[in-house]
Order: sequence, then C-alpha cells, then structure tokens
Amino acid sequence: MVTTDDRNEPYTQLTVRTFIPELVRIEPAAIKWMLNAENGARTFTLTLGSDVPIQVIGVRASDDRLLCDAQGARRGGSFEITVTTASTAQPLRGVVRIETNYPPERPKVFNVPVEIAARRRPATTGDLRQSFPLRARGLHPRLDREP
Repeated sequence: MVTTDDRNEPYTQLTVRTFIPELVRIEPAAIKWMLNAENGARTFTLTLGSDVPIQVIGVRASDDRLLCDAQGARRGGSFEITVTTASTAQPLRGVVRIETNYPPERPKVFNVPVEIAARRRPATTGDLRQSFPLRARGLHPRLDREP
C-alpha cells in the first residue's frame, strides 16, 4: 500500500512489474560423475545474457583433483568450460568458480557444483518404517498390528 494526496482515497495498491535480464546462463547447472566410473571429461556452457561487455577473468576449481579448461570467446558471447578429474575412486564435492569483471564496483562470481558420488537408491516403504517407527509408539492403528 502507498499513500496518495487524494482525500477520497488516501491509500492505494501499487503494482510494479520489472524485467530483470539474465546476466549469465550456465548449462548444465551442475556436473556429476558416478563413483568408480570412467574419468570422462564433462563440459558446461556459459552464455552471456546481456549486451553489457562482461569479461571472464578466471576459471578455477575448489579441489586440486579437478582440472578446468576454458575455450571460446572470453569477451562477450559464450564459451565452454571442460572439467576433468584424474580419478573417480573417491567421493568429491566442490565447485568450479567463474570470476568476471562485471559490475566493476563488485564483480560477480558464479559457482558450478561438481560432485563424484555413488548413485542414491530411491527410498522404499521399508526404509520409511525404519526411519519413522510408528508401531513402537502406538501412534498408528493400522501399523500397530504385526504384519
């Protein structure tokens, strides 16, 4: 609600519609290897979404086991970043950090999650009963009966 100088209607609702342009688009949003899988390289694309000349200053990984290589236009347009790992034998969670020069007062940094992990199996009804033992507490009449 905002106030106005109209005596008949001193308060009114103000609706503001804005368009916020996408500064950068990163696809895919995350990179994942399965534990003990082949050490193939993974690539993601960084596309600049505005006409503002943004320069990518640096690309680096948070873990020494990851190697990053940026190819393509470094000023304007888009480029690809290839991430490789020496081994997928150990789990890893990290980020690829992309540093830019925009805006000059406080340059943006974009992080892309990187993970080496085992496949997570979906939860089953048995898992839920172990996690929430309602029968033991006598809280659910149908589950209180022995199977």
